[in-house]
Amino acid sequence: MICRNSVYSQSDKLIIEKYAKVLIFIGIFVG
Repeated sequence: MICRNSVYSQSDKLIIEKYAKVLIFIGIFVG
């Protein structure tokens, strides 16, 4: 993954975690 700054990496982590949860939820819902 791309890390630019510590602040950006923290916000990216939160966004990635939320996105991962959504993807997992969709995966369970669809599959």
